[in-house]
Amino acid sequence: MTRVLVAGVDTSTQSTKVRITDAATGEQVRFGQAKHPDGTSVNPEFWWEAFTKAAERAGGLDDVAALAVGGQQHGMVILDKQGNVIRDAMLWNDISSAPQSATLIDKLGAAPADGDEPDDVTARGKQRWVKAVGSSPANSNSTTPANTTAMVITLMIGSFVAILN
Repeated sequence: MTRVLVAGVDTSTQSTKVRITDAATGEQVRFGQAKHPDGTSVNPEFWWEAFTKAAERAGGLDDVAALAVGGQQHGMVILDKQGNVIRDAMLWNDISSAPQSATLIDKLGAAPADGDEPDDVTARGKQRWVKAVGSSPANSNSTTPANTTAMVITLMIGSFVAILN
């Protein structure tokens, strides 16, 4: 009987882990891990690099029948209209927007979603922060359309997508 292997991927704040498991027995067959950079913001490319290193350290994924991926919640990756990352991703533990948040709450109160703003209060708060300070550290005081129309993506568990060849 051929052994069926499945992989679990966990990309957290500190590292990416890949566990290869026998689907029938639950036995761990192999494991790999790669660290992420320290800090509260990170270039999202490091997540991909950590995934590929962890998968390699786990012996690769060529013989794996299924892949499940989980990730950190409430990170923010800001993209331009072409889908390119335009600044480091802010992780869930970043508090640099606290002053802007307090100002917006004082100014707007518990305002409901307006126009095309997301219903999710966390995503809405992050989108408002980007509009208030700009999407780029170099343009942090800018409110140009290019900055205010940037796409804001909130990473939720399971939304980290790995494309396997």
